[in-house]
Amino acid sequence: MLRYGFGIGIAASLMLLLAFTGCDAPRDNPLDPESDYYIPPIEPDHPAQFFSFSITTSFIRPSQEESPYREAMAKALISDSDKIARVYLEIGDSLRRIVNYSEPWYLFQFNSNDEFQVSLQNMIGVPFRFIVYDSLGHVTTSDQATLTRLLDQIPSPVYPTSIVLPDSQNPPTLVWQQYQSDYNITYKVQVRQITSTDTITCFSDTDIPRVISPGDTVLVDSVTINRVLEDGQYLWHVETYDSFGNMARSASYIFFVGESMMYRQRQDPGPDPVEIKRL
Repeated sequence: MLRYGFGIGIAASLMLLLAFTGCDAPRDNPLDPESDYYIPPIEPDHPAQFFSFSITTSFIRPSQEESPYREAMAKALISDSDKIARVYLEIGDSLRRIVNYSEPWYLFQFNSNDEFQVSLQNMIGVPFRFIVYDSLGHVTTSDQATLTRLLDQIPSPVYPTSIVLPDSQNPPTLVWQQYQSDYNITYKVQVRQITSTDTITCFSDTDIPRVISPGDTVLVDSVTINRVLEDGQYLWHVETYDSFGNMARSASYIFFVGESMMYRQRQDPGPDPVEIKRL
């Protein structure tokens, strides 16, 4: 009987001690967020996706009085479900530049007079890559792209330039010197009307083919505007494109429609109209 009572007393003492001190299971489970040994789950890696990536060059004459300049543009459409933190353009093996975002494109633009201090001609064949860092620190590198060529001729409008357009030539046929090359090119032409406050595009045509006819002595190309132009002042320019998207753009040239615009004509009437069979 005494032994039984002694056992009950020990059990009661232990219960009382536990009531005051408490008893928690040891927190050494790596899956327990409260544990000192907790290992957070590894976030899945969702690589960035590149939907478009190109690098192209432009050869631009900003005005008839200014010299042309060259520039290049690298751009990409990129998507990443983990949110893009920053994007770099890698040029060659080591040079990196941070890329700007202009919805929906990631863009990097430079010309031969900027910090690279290198001729764009020397960058032909050099690999370019986009490198994407997402918000989780994952890194995705695009396939490489390269500069293919620099267009070496600025388009030159021939007619009409600095003249009042005769009524018999409205709608006008726009004529420019033909781009000479052994690779395929197309043209884009844009005409803008000058208003009191702005210029408004009134005609634009793209993918105009170069026409090469045996026996032609005047190497020009042309396009006819698809409607009669109202009286006013107009600017037009022509752009040349190769199959890689490289571009060369002329300066803008002015012409006038309507006898009321005669007093606006420049002192230099420009070249005489070119007579060509394709008009």
